[in-house]
Order: sequence, then C-alpha cells, then structure tokens
Amino acid sequence: MARRITNRLDTLTGVGVTPADALALKTFADELDVLNAEQEELKAKLKTKTDELNAKLLKPRREIQALKQTHQKLPRRRNIGSLLALPPSGNLPRRCRLVNLEIGPIC
Repeated sequence: MARRITNRLDTLTGVGVTPADALALKTFADELDVLNAEQEELKAKLKTKTDELNAKLLKPRREIQALKQTHQKLPRRRNIGSLLALPPSGNLPRRCRLVNLEIGPIC
C-alpha cells in the first residue's frame, strides 16, 4: 500500500497527501514487515520447542496410561476386606454394619 501511494504521489497531492506523509507511511510499513518477520521466527522456535516437549512427555504419558489400566484391573480392596469380616453365612443381617476388619460387624 505504501509503495502504491509513493508511485501515485503526484496524483494524490491534490487530496492532501504530501511526500512526508508517504515517507511516514513507508517507514511504518517497513516496521510492520520487520515485526512480522520476527513473529514468524518466534512461531517457528515455539513449534520446535513444543515438538521437543511432546517427544519427551510421550514415554511418561504411556507409562501413566499403562499404570492406570493395570490399576483398573486389580480387585478392589474393600471387597476383599469385607469378605474377611463376614459371618460364615456370607451375609450380614440388615440391622448390622461392618465397621472395620478388627472389630467385625456391629449389630
């Protein structure tokens, strides 16, 4: 846009655009180009660092997932403990409740 204004400066002087305005606009456009180039460079560095981070976290994430799957396959401890404290019939009367393994059921 700044280049076009500079090229058409002779026709734009009639609407109030001066050579100083064209030069200021060109300088502003150059600054924007420099900032854009820096931003693109930072984006590329960030992408590289993100890829490195994801590569390092891949193994621990897989290990955590395997541990979670193993944990889900284990029997629940409360079921095992409650079986140890049940009376020989296998059922507690409705008025009884299991407090803990050492005390046993309380009726």
